[in-house]
Amino acid sequence: MVAFRGRIKFMQYIPGKRHKYGIKLFKVCDDDGYTYDLIVYEGKNSSGQTNTPTNVVMKLCQPYLGVGRSVVTDNYYTSVDLAQQLLQNDTHLIGTLRRNRKGLPKKVVQEKLNKGEMIALENNDGILILKWKDKRDVLALSTKHSVGFVTVTSKRNRNKKVMKPTLIADYNKHKCSIDLSDQMASYANPARRSIRWFQKLAIELLFSTAVTNAFIIYKTHKQLSSKKYTITDFRENLCLQMLGITSSSNSVGSLPRRQIQHKFSKSTLTDHRGRLIRRRCIHCYKKNRDAGLSAKEARDQTKKVNTVCLECPTKPSVCGQCYAEIHIQINP
Repeated sequence: MVAFRGRIKFMQYIPGKRHKYGIKLFKVCDDDGYTYDLIVYEGKNSSGQTNTPTNVVMKLCQPYLGVGRSVVTDNYYTSVDLAQQLLQNDTHLIGTLRRNRKGLPKKVVQEKLNKGEMIALENNDGILILKWKDKRDVLALSTKHSVGFVTVTSKRNRNKKVMKPTLIADYNKHKCSIDLSDQMASYANPARRSIRWFQKLAIELLFSTAVTNAFIIYKTHKQLSSKKYTITDFRENLCLQMLGITSSSNSVGSLPRRQIQHKFSKSTLTDHRGRLIRRRCIHCYKKNRDAGLSAKEARDQTKKVNTVCLECPTKPSVCGQCYAEIHIQINP
């Protein structure tokens, strides 16, 4: 969804989206989030053919049919009709289902299950309809899987193993490609409010989708150093190259660093009872996160201090050891 609140004929309202109003895009992505193709939703076509979920999937996947690929869709697109059309083109379908789709066996849809139980039926075409009870009922379709379970790591407790249907485990593994693409495109998004819809759409396609694709290709073929290289860094370097600024001329990295006289001091902030407020050292927390700890584990293992650097922009809480490490590097 490209956020837009102006007056256009094909503007969409989707309550569940972060941007509820805007221009709707249909995308096909690979596991890394690379966008292969997209369609801008324009409502009903002049020829009378509507952009139904099945038509959208078949149109986007047309260049990739007939070679045994697998398409993963969410419950908006998945249907028995789509599965049959893809099977005719030697392509598999995996996805979650809405219970009101046509052609679903009532025995599976209406069955009452306890947590961990599963029921499934497969027709003569090889289309498997499965229902599994986790916290709630999960209805799914696959033309690739058979009935079976696999052991996976729990999302909430990494030390705990749980059993899931193979279909559900594979769906969870591959379903996030669109979300990953949209997430990377959202960082340092150049779109602004006061521009026309076609300008906003062009900015989305060029500076979000295209740049995200370029970053994915760069990561795939470039041996990155141990230092984390984000898509925001990639955008900055791309802008510098387009401006003709190289590391040998006037790059940001070669500019002389302003000498800052940092000051290590005790915080004077108090709570409503007059007690000194102690906060976690931001650099110790970052070290713990970089070491692979979860956010909760990093918070638990980071010590709280009442010392700050008064000259840093946000006056962060910092322990004495981290203060020495960071600011000795700035002012050798």
